[in-house]
Amino acid sequence: MSQEDRDASDPREELLLRELAAGMRPRNGEGSLRTLVRHIGRTLPAGWVLLFECLQTTPRSLRLVAGWGPEGFSEIFEVELDGTIFERFLEKDLTVAMWVGNRTMVPQPLSPSLVRGLGMGLFDAHDRCLGSLAVLSDHPISLDGPLEAALQIYASYAAAVLDRARTITALEREIQQRRIAEEDLNISYRNLRDLAHHLQSIQEDERGRMASQIHDELGQVLTALKIDLAWIRNHLEDPGWKIEERFESIGQLIDTTVRTVRRIATELRPRILDEMGLFPAMDWQIEDYRQRSGLSYRFSCEPEELAVEPDLATAVFRSFQELMVNVLRHADATQVEVRLQRKASALELVVKDDGRGLGDLDFRSQNSFGLLQVQERVKYWGGTMSIESSQGGGTAV
Repeated sequence: MSQEDRDASDPREELLLRELAAGMRPRNGEGSLRTLVRHIGRTLPAGWVLLFECLQTTPRSLRLVAGWGPEGFSEIFEVELDGTIFERFLEKDLTVAMWVGNRTMVPQPLSPSLVRGLGMGLFDAHDRCLGSLAVLSDHPISLDGPLEAALQIYASYAAAVLDRARTITALEREIQQRRIAEEDLNISYRNLRDLAHHLQSIQEDERGRMASQIHDELGQVLTALKIDLAWIRNHLEDPGWKIEERFESIGQLIDTTVRTVRRIATELRPRILDEMGLFPAMDWQIEDYRQRSGLSYRFSCEPEELAVEPDLATAVFRSFQELMVNVLRHADATQVEVRLQRKASALELVVKDDGRGLGDLDFRSQNSFGLLQVQERVKYWGGTMSIESSQGGGTAV
Protein backbone atom coordinates (compact mmCIF):
# COMPACT_ATOMS: atom_id res chain seq x y z
CA MET A 1 0.00 0.00 0.00
CA SER A 2 1.43 3.39 -1.06
CA GLN A 3 1.66 6.48 1.12
CA GLU A 4 -1.23 8.00 -0.87
CA ASP A 5 -3.37 4.94 -0.15
CA ARG A 6 -2.55 5.11 3.54
CA ASP A 7 -3.36 8.81 3.64
CA ALA A 8 -6.65 8.17 1.85
CA SER A 9 -7.62 5.53 4.36
CA ASP A 10 -6.76 7.61 7.41
CA PRO A 11 -10.21 9.25 7.79
CA ARG A 12 -11.90 5.85 7.74
CA GLU A 13 -9.45 4.41 10.28
CA GLU A 14 -9.79 7.45 12.52
CA LEU A 15 -13.57 7.11 12.41
CA LEU A 16 -13.40 3.45 13.38
CA LEU A 17 -10.99 4.19 16.22
CA ARG A 18 -13.26 6.95 17.50
CA GLU A 19 -16.23 4.59 17.34
CA LEU A 20 -14.27 1.97 19.28
CA ALA A 21 -13.30 4.53 21.91
CA ALA A 22 -16.87 5.83 22.19
CA GLY A 23 -18.69 2.50 22.14
CA MET A 24 -16.33 0.23 24.06
CA ARG A 25 -14.24 0.52 27.17
CA PRO A 26 -11.13 -1.67 27.26
CA ARG A 27 -12.08 -4.73 29.25
CA ASN A 28 -10.80 -8.26 29.57
CA GLY A 29 -12.27 -11.58 28.58
CA GLU A 30 -15.13 -12.84 26.47
CA GLY A 31 -17.56 -10.12 27.57
CA SER A 32 -15.39 -7.50 25.88
CA LEU A 33 -15.08 -9.69 22.77
CA ARG A 34 -18.85 -10.11 22.50
CA THR A 35 -19.20 -6.34 22.69
CA LEU A 36 -16.59 -6.03 19.94
CA VAL A 37 -18.35 -8.40 17.49
CA ARG A 38 -21.67 -6.64 18.09
CA HIS A 39 -19.97 -3.35 17.31
CA ILE A 40 -18.43 -4.79 14.13
CA GLY A 41 -21.74 -6.27 13.03
CA ARG A 42 -23.56 -2.98 13.47
CA THR A 43 -20.79 -0.90 11.88
CA LEU A 44 -19.82 -2.96 8.83
CA PRO A 45 -22.04 -4.44 6.10
CA ALA A 46 -21.71 -7.92 7.56
CA GLY A 47 -24.24 -10.69 7.99
CA TRP A 48 -22.17 -12.61 10.50
CA VAL A 49 -19.09 -11.85 12.60
CA LEU A 50 -17.06 -14.72 14.04
CA LEU A 51 -14.24 -14.38 16.56
CA PHE A 52 -12.21 -17.50 17.29
CA GLU A 53 -9.51 -18.21 19.87
CA CYS A 54 -6.65 -20.64 19.34
CA LEU A 55 -6.88 -23.38 21.93
CA GLN A 56 -3.72 -23.52 24.01
CA THR A 57 -4.26 -27.19 24.81
CA THR A 58 -4.78 -28.16 21.14
CA PRO A 59 -2.97 -25.56 19.00
CA ARG A 60 -4.48 -26.86 15.73
CA SER A 61 -8.01 -25.98 16.80
CA LEU A 62 -10.08 -22.80 17.08
CA ARG A 63 -12.85 -22.15 19.57
CA LEU A 64 -15.62 -19.68 18.84
CA VAL A 65 -15.61 -17.21 21.72
CA ALA A 66 -17.91 -14.52 20.29
CA GLY A 67 -20.31 -14.33 17.37
CA TRP A 68 -22.85 -11.91 15.96
CA GLY A 69 -25.66 -12.52 13.50
CA PRO A 70 -29.34 -11.93 12.90
CA GLU A 71 -30.33 -15.08 14.76
CA GLY A 72 -27.58 -15.03 17.37
CA PHE A 73 -25.48 -17.99 18.48
CA SER A 74 -26.95 -20.75 20.57
CA GLU A 75 -23.77 -22.69 21.17
CA ILE A 76 -19.99 -22.45 21.27
CA PHE A 77 -18.23 -24.78 18.92
CA GLU A 78 -14.70 -25.66 17.88
CA VAL A 79 -13.16 -25.87 14.42
CA GLU A 80 -10.27 -28.12 13.41
CA LEU A 81 -7.71 -26.19 11.37
CA ASP A 82 -6.13 -29.02 9.41
CA GLY A 83 -7.51 -29.32 5.91
CA THR A 84 -9.73 -26.24 6.13
CA ILE A 85 -9.48 -22.65 5.04
CA PHE A 86 -9.05 -21.67 8.69
CA GLU A 87 -5.54 -23.10 8.52
CA ARG A 88 -4.55 -20.00 6.57
CA PHE A 89 -5.31 -17.90 9.66
CA LEU A 90 -2.04 -19.08 11.17
CA GLU A 91 -0.17 -17.01 8.56
CA LYS A 92 0.59 -13.48 9.72
CA ASP A 93 -0.35 -10.40 7.64
CA LEU A 94 -2.59 -12.43 5.33
CA THR A 95 -6.21 -11.61 4.58
CA VAL A 96 -8.08 -14.79 3.65
CA ALA A 97 -10.97 -14.68 1.21
CA MET A 98 -13.63 -17.14 2.39
CA TRP A 99 -16.29 -19.07 0.59
CA VAL A 100 -18.60 -20.59 3.19
CA GLY A 101 -20.88 -23.48 2.32
CA ASN A 102 -18.85 -26.48 3.36
CA ARG A 103 -20.03 -27.61 6.78
CA THR A 104 -16.68 -29.23 7.50
CA MET A 105 -15.25 -25.72 7.70
CA VAL A 106 -17.90 -24.08 9.88
CA PRO A 107 -20.67 -26.30 11.26
CA GLN A 108 -24.25 -25.21 11.91
CA PRO A 109 -25.89 -22.86 12.89
CA LEU A 110 -24.32 -20.83 10.04
CA SER A 111 -26.79 -20.04 7.25
CA PRO A 112 -25.90 -21.50 3.81
CA SER A 113 -26.78 -18.11 2.33
CA LEU A 114 -23.57 -16.61 3.73
CA VAL A 115 -21.23 -17.33 0.89
CA ARG A 116 -18.67 -14.56 1.07
CA GLY A 117 -16.34 -13.38 3.77
CA LEU A 118 -12.98 -12.05 4.92
CA GLY A 119 -10.87 -13.45 7.73
CA MET A 120 -7.48 -12.85 9.28
CA GLY A 121 -5.39 -14.20 12.11
CA LEU A 122 -4.88 -12.43 15.44
CA PHE A 123 -1.28 -12.28 16.66
CA ASP A 124 0.50 -10.98 19.75
CA ALA A 125 3.70 -8.94 19.84
CA HIS A 126 5.76 -12.13 19.55
CA ASP A 127 3.91 -13.28 16.41
CA ARG A 128 2.09 -16.05 18.24
CA CYS A 129 -1.34 -16.77 16.81
CA LEU A 130 -4.07 -15.96 19.32
CA GLY A 131 -7.11 -16.60 17.14
CA SER A 132 -8.93 -15.28 14.10
CA LEU A 133 -11.61 -12.76 13.14
CA ALA A 134 -13.96 -13.37 10.20
CA VAL A 135 -16.67 -11.19 8.67
CA LEU A 136 -19.24 -12.87 6.40
CA SER A 137 -21.68 -11.17 4.06
CA ASP A 138 -24.49 -12.08 1.68
CA HIS A 139 -22.73 -10.06 -1.01
CA PRO A 140 -19.32 -10.49 -2.62
CA ILE A 141 -16.56 -8.74 -0.73
CA SER A 142 -13.66 -7.00 -2.47
CA LEU A 143 -10.22 -7.64 -0.99
CA ASP A 144 -9.21 -4.09 -1.85
CA GLY A 145 -12.26 -2.46 -0.30
CA PRO A 146 -12.61 -0.50 2.94
CA LEU A 147 -13.91 -3.61 4.72
CA GLU A 148 -10.43 -5.11 4.76
CA ALA A 149 -8.90 -1.98 6.33
CA ALA A 150 -11.64 -1.89 8.95
CA LEU A 151 -11.16 -5.58 9.65
CA GLN A 152 -7.46 -5.00 10.28
CA ILE A 153 -8.25 -2.34 12.88
CA TYR A 154 -10.79 -4.55 14.62
CA ALA A 155 -8.41 -7.51 14.44
CA SER A 156 -5.70 -5.49 16.20
CA TYR A 157 -8.15 -4.55 18.95
CA ALA A 158 -9.36 -8.16 19.31
CA ALA A 159 -5.76 -9.43 19.44
CA ALA A 160 -4.99 -6.97 22.25
CA VAL A 161 -8.05 -8.12 24.22
CA LEU A 162 -7.21 -11.81 23.72
CA ASP A 163 -3.58 -11.23 24.64
CA ARG A 164 -4.56 -9.28 27.76
CA ALA A 165 -7.06 -11.96 28.73
CA ARG A 166 -4.44 -14.68 28.32
CA THR A 167 -1.94 -12.68 30.34
CA ILE A 168 -4.47 -12.15 33.12
CA THR A 169 -5.42 -15.83 33.05
CA ALA A 170 -1.76 -16.81 33.25
CA LEU A 171 -1.20 -14.39 36.14
CA GLU A 172 -4.28 -15.66 37.96
CA ARG A 173 -3.07 -19.22 37.46
CA GLU A 174 0.38 -18.31 38.76
CA ILE A 175 -1.12 -16.47 41.74
CA GLN A 176 -3.30 -19.49 42.49
CA GLN A 177 -0.30 -21.81 42.23
CA ARG A 178 1.72 -19.56 44.51
CA ARG A 179 -1.19 -19.37 46.94
CA ILE A 180 -1.40 -23.16 46.99
CA ALA A 181 2.37 -23.41 47.42
CA GLU A 182 2.22 -20.85 50.23
CA GLU A 183 -0.58 -22.78 51.94
CA ASP A 184 1.42 -26.00 51.59
CA LEU A 185 4.46 -24.22 53.01
CA ASN A 186 2.43 -22.87 55.93
CA ILE A 187 1.09 -26.36 56.59
CA SER A 188 4.67 -27.67 56.55
CA TYR A 189 5.71 -24.90 58.96
CA ARG A 190 2.80 -25.76 61.27
CA ASN A 191 3.66 -29.45 61.11
CA LEU A 192 7.31 -28.72 61.88
CA ARG A 193 6.27 -26.43 64.73
CA ASP A 194 3.95 -29.11 66.11
CA LEU A 195 6.75 -31.65 65.81
CA ALA A 196 9.19 -29.31 67.56
CA HIS A 197 6.67 -28.75 70.36
CA HIS A 198 6.11 -32.49 70.65
CA LEU A 199 9.86 -33.11 70.84
CA GLN A 200 10.24 -30.34 73.43
CA SER A 201 7.44 -31.89 75.49
CA ILE A 202 9.16 -35.27 75.33
CA GLN A 203 12.44 -33.58 76.25
CA GLU A 204 10.85 -31.83 79.23
CA ASP A 205 9.30 -35.09 80.42
CA GLU A 206 12.64 -36.84 80.08
CA ARG A 207 14.39 -34.01 81.89
CA GLY A 208 11.89 -34.23 84.72
CA ARG A 209 12.35 -37.99 85.00
CA MET A 210 16.15 -37.70 84.97
CA ALA A 211 16.07 -34.85 87.50
CA SER A 212 13.93 -36.94 89.85
CA GLN A 213 16.19 -39.95 89.52
CA ILE A 214 19.35 -37.92 90.02
CA HIS A 215 17.96 -35.95 92.95
CA ASP A 216 16.15 -38.78 94.69
CA GLU A 217 18.19 -41.89 93.97
CA LEU A 218 21.72 -40.56 93.61
CA GLY A 219 21.13 -37.98 96.33
CA GLN A 220 19.92 -40.67 98.73
CA VAL A 221 22.94 -42.86 97.95
CA LEU A 222 25.34 -39.99 98.63
CA THR A 223 23.55 -39.13 101.86
CA ALA A 224 23.73 -42.75 103.00
CA LEU A 225 27.42 -42.88 102.07
CA LYS A 226 28.10 -39.81 104.20
CA ILE A 227 26.22 -41.34 107.14
CA ASP A 228 28.22 -44.57 106.86
CA LEU A 229 31.45 -42.64 106.63
CA ALA A 230 30.56 -40.74 109.81
CA TRP A 231 29.73 -44.03 111.57
CA ILE A 232 33.09 -45.56 110.63
CA ARG A 233 34.85 -42.42 111.76
CA ASN A 234 33.11 -42.47 115.13
CA HIS A 235 33.84 -46.15 115.75
CA LEU A 236 37.57 -46.09 115.10
CA GLU A 237 39.39 -46.03 118.45
CA ASP A 238 42.43 -44.06 117.30
CA PRO A 239 42.37 -43.37 113.57
CA GLY A 240 45.38 -41.08 113.63
CA TRP A 241 45.67 -37.65 112.11
CA LYS A 242 46.25 -38.88 108.54
CA ILE A 243 43.14 -40.99 108.52
CA GLU A 244 41.27 -38.10 110.14
CA GLU A 245 42.32 -35.81 107.29
CA ARG A 246 41.24 -38.41 104.76
CA PHE A 247 37.83 -38.67 106.43
CA GLU A 248 37.50 -34.89 106.30
CA SER A 249 38.45 -34.81 102.60
CA ILE A 250 36.01 -37.59 101.71
CA GLY A 251 33.23 -35.80 103.60
CA GLN A 252 33.88 -32.56 101.72
CA LEU A 253 33.93 -34.45 98.43
CA ILE A 254 30.58 -36.02 99.21
CA ASP A 255 29.11 -32.60 100.11
CA THR A 256 30.39 -31.17 96.81
CA THR A 257 28.92 -34.10 94.89
CA VAL A 258 25.55 -33.64 96.60
CA ARG A 259 25.50 -29.96 95.65
CA THR A 260 26.48 -30.83 92.07
CA VAL A 261 23.73 -33.44 91.86
CA ARG A 262 21.16 -30.94 93.11
CA ARG A 263 22.35 -28.31 90.65
CA ILE A 264 22.21 -30.71 87.69
CA ALA A 265 18.77 -31.91 88.70
CA THR A 266 17.56 -28.32 89.03
CA GLU A 267 18.97 -27.31 85.65
CA LEU A 268 17.34 -30.30 84.01
CA ARG A 269 13.93 -29.46 85.44
CA PRO A 270 13.50 -27.09 88.39
CA ARG A 271 11.01 -28.61 90.82
CA ILE A 272 9.86 -25.18 91.85
CA LEU A 273 8.29 -24.70 88.40
CA ASP A 274 6.08 -27.77 88.85
CA GLU A 275 5.41 -27.31 92.55
CA MET A 276 4.99 -23.52 92.92
CA GLY A 277 4.40 -22.12 89.43
CA LEU A 278 5.93 -19.75 86.90
CA PHE A 279 6.47 -16.59 88.97
CA PRO A 280 8.35 -18.28 91.87
CA ALA A 281 10.42 -20.27 89.37
CA MET A 282 11.47 -17.13 87.50
CA ASP A 283 12.16 -15.31 90.77
CA TRP A 284 14.38 -18.17 91.91
CA GLN A 285 16.19 -18.27 88.56
CA ILE A 286 16.83 -14.51 88.62
CA GLU A 287 18.30 -14.77 92.11
CA ASP A 288 20.55 -17.58 90.88
CA TYR A 289 21.71 -15.43 87.95
CA ARG A 290 22.31 -12.49 90.30
CA GLN A 291 24.56 -14.56 92.55
CA ARG A 292 26.52 -16.02 89.63
CA SER A 293 26.88 -12.92 87.42
CA GLY A 294 26.76 -9.94 89.76
CA LEU A 295 24.30 -8.14 87.48
CA SER A 296 21.57 -5.91 88.85
CA TYR A 297 18.09 -7.34 88.21
CA ARG A 298 14.59 -5.94 88.52
CA PHE A 299 11.70 -8.36 88.23
CA SER A 300 7.97 -7.63 88.27
CA CYS A 301 4.96 -9.87 87.74
CA GLU A 302 1.34 -8.72 87.37
CA PRO A 303 -0.57 -10.27 88.97
CA GLU A 304 1.78 -12.07 91.34
CA GLU A 305 -0.69 -14.95 91.69
CA LEU A 306 -0.40 -15.72 87.99
CA ALA A 307 -2.02 -19.01 87.03
CA VAL A 308 -0.58 -20.50 83.83
CA GLU A 309 -1.19 -23.95 82.40
CA PRO A 310 1.85 -26.25 82.76
CA ASP A 311 2.83 -26.52 79.08
CA LEU A 312 2.61 -22.75 78.56
CA ALA A 313 4.48 -22.12 81.81
CA THR A 314 7.27 -24.40 80.58
CA ALA A 315 7.43 -22.57 77.24
CA VAL A 316 7.60 -19.15 78.94
CA PHE A 317 10.17 -20.31 81.48
CA ARG A 318 12.44 -21.87 78.83
CA SER A 319 12.13 -18.76 76.66
CA PHE A 320 13.01 -16.61 79.67
CA GLN A 321 16.06 -18.78 80.39
CA GLU A 322 17.22 -18.53 76.78
CA LEU A 323 16.87 -14.74 76.76
CA MET A 324 18.76 -14.46 80.03
CA VAL A 325 21.57 -16.67 78.71
CA ASN A 326 21.84 -14.37 75.68
CA VAL A 327 22.15 -11.37 77.99
CA LEU A 328 24.84 -13.03 80.10
CA ARG A 329 26.86 -14.23 77.10
CA HIS A 330 26.61 -11.40 74.58
CA ALA A 331 25.12 -8.18 75.98
CA ASP A 332 27.89 -6.88 78.30
CA ALA A 333 25.06 -5.45 80.38
CA THR A 334 25.04 -4.15 83.95
CA GLN A 335 21.27 -4.06 84.52
CA VAL A 336 18.45 -6.33 83.41
CA GLU A 337 14.72 -5.71 83.72
CA VAL A 338 12.25 -8.59 83.48
CA ARG A 339 8.48 -8.06 83.28
CA LEU A 340 5.81 -10.73 83.20
CA GLN A 341 2.20 -9.62 82.96
CA ARG A 342 -1.15 -10.76 81.70
CA LYS A 343 -2.87 -8.50 79.17
CA ALA A 344 -6.46 -9.58 78.47
CA SER A 345 -6.11 -13.14 77.21
CA ALA A 346 -2.40 -12.78 76.39
CA LEU A 347 0.74 -13.26 78.44
CA GLU A 348 3.59 -10.78 77.88
CA LEU A 349 7.21 -11.38 78.81
CA VAL A 350 9.75 -8.56 78.41
CA VAL A 351 13.50 -8.93 78.98
CA LYS A 352 15.37 -5.64 78.67
CA ASP A 353 19.07 -4.94 79.21
CA ASP A 354 21.38 -1.92 78.98
CA GLY A 355 24.06 -3.73 76.99
CA ARG A 356 25.73 -3.11 73.66
CA GLY A 357 22.74 -4.05 71.50
CA LEU A 358 22.31 -6.66 68.82
CA GLY A 359 23.23 -4.64 65.74
CA ASP A 360 22.24 -6.33 62.48
CA LEU A 361 20.44 -9.45 63.68
CA ASP A 362 20.81 -12.58 61.57
CA PHE A 363 18.72 -15.52 62.74
CA ARG A 364 20.93 -17.87 60.71
CA SER A 365 24.04 -17.11 62.76
CA GLN A 366 24.99 -19.39 65.62
CA ASN A 367 24.54 -16.58 68.13
CA SER A 368 20.88 -16.29 67.11
CA PHE A 369 19.81 -19.94 67.39
CA GLY A 370 18.51 -19.27 70.89
CA LEU A 371 16.35 -16.38 69.70
CA LEU A 372 15.10 -18.55 66.85
CA GLN A 373 14.03 -21.21 69.34
CA VAL A 374 12.23 -18.59 71.40
CA GLN A 375 10.47 -17.31 68.28
CA GLU A 376 9.31 -20.81 67.32
CA ARG A 377 8.01 -21.48 70.84
CA VAL A 378 6.08 -18.21 70.78
CA LYS A 379 4.62 -18.91 67.32
CA TYR A 380 3.42 -22.33 68.41
CA TRP A 381 1.31 -20.69 71.13
CA GLY A 382 -0.06 -18.14 68.65
CA GLY A 383 2.09 -15.28 69.89
CA THR A 384 4.63 -12.90 68.42
CA MET A 385 8.17 -11.88 69.30
CA SER A 386 9.55 -8.39 68.68
CA ILE A 387 13.08 -7.10 69.23
CA GLU A 388 14.05 -3.49 69.84
CA SER A 389 17.78 -2.86 69.84
CA SER A 390 20.27 -0.13 69.08
CA GLN A 391 24.04 -0.12 68.98
CA GLY A 392 25.15 0.66 72.52
CA GLY A 393 21.58 1.30 73.64
CA GLY A 394 20.60 -2.12 74.93
CA THR A 395 18.03 -4.63 73.78
CA ALA A 396 14.40 -5.32 74.65
CA VAL A 397 12.74 -8.60 73.65
